[in-house]
Amino acid sequence: DKGDADRRWEKKLRDHKNLAAEEERKARDKKLECDRETRNIMKQLAQKEKNEIDKAIAESKEEFRAQYAFIRERMEYVRPAKDLLFFRNSNYGYVTRYGTPRTEYDASHRGCNTKNMHDLKQVVTISDGVIGLGNDGRIQLSNISPNDIEAWGLSACAKWKNVKKIDAANFVASTGQVIALLQNGHCVATTPSNSSHVHRVEGWSEIIDIICEEYFAVGLRKDGTVVISGTGGIPDNLRKLYNGQRDIIAIFHYNTWYFTALKADGSVLPDIPELREPAASAKNIISITKNIRGPAFLQADGTVIATREVSGGWGGKNTEGYPVTELKDVLALYTCSGSGDFAALSEDGYFRVFDDYRKDAYELNKNDPIFKS
Repeated sequence: DKGDADRRWEKKLRDHKNLAAEEERKARDKKLECDRETRNIMKQLAQKEKNEIDKAIAESKEEFRAQYAFIRERMEYVRPAKDLLFFRNSNYGYVTRYGTPRTEYDASHRGCNTKNMHDLKQVVTISDGVIGLGNDGRIQLSNISPNDIEAWGLSACAKWKNVKKIDAANFVASTGQVIALLQNGHCVATTPSNSSHVHRVEGWSEIIDIICEEYFAVGLRKDGTVVISGTGGIPDNLRKLYNGQRDIIAIFHYNTWYFTALKADGSVLPDIPELREPAASAKNIISITKNIRGPAFLQADGTVIATREVSGGWGGKNTEGYPVTELKDVLALYTCSGSGDFAALSEDGYFRVFDDYRKDAYELNKNDPIFKS
């Protein structure tokens, strides 16, 4: 009858709906399973890619470590020799292999008499005389007048002990300063009578190198960071420039306004055309100095890359690096005071000034090498 037919129809409809729901559930489960498999495959691919990237980074780091281990070794090798040449008032002097300073200028000049200085391992000059660091870690002074000693605050130097390195800003007495790196990694400094440019170095620790200029002082920590002290806008700008830099392996004098730094990947700071463009011609840089045409770079193999103009450019624009074939087996570079040249100390114990105009290198200490190689 009609009632039984309706019931059978409703049962078939329910069965079809249940079958459709079951098929939909199976399809949904299959889709979820496919999605899970896709995610697992993508995750495996991402992990494989990450492992490959991590492996490449590790290999790159290992390559850098191997490459710069040699550079660091050579930097440590040149460090004792680097402090043996000094310039004052366009003249030069150097420390002989007997530890005494020898100058080409008249010892009767103000602050130039060094006859009482002995057993030196480093010498720096100021506008009023010569300051030496003895192998005993104590400071020695040339015949600097009492007035100049007071102006520079040099009386404090007599109290310093266990000094590893010294540096000074070679300007007038009222604004210059002398700082010292101690064996324990801390630093001390003089206090000139005019404190407008005094650099406070209290609290510096784990320092391995120092630089002092008229407006700022810099310390390089063994963790690859720098600390900067001073007054005015220049130190503030330097702090911004070097903030966050953690892989610096060396710092170098450049001029009154800023210093240069060598990073562990071989790049040079600050990143400006004057440095960047000539540096592109250099490999394995271990030292940087400057002459009138731009920077000069000492490479780990003892060769030198200097800077020349191209297309008539000046002021760091349109310059390039070129090899100085007249210099080889170089240990250290120096900016020559009062000239557009730079000096180099070679492994034969001779200082040579490179004359960029004549393309010639002439010896400063003829027949008197400062050491036997």
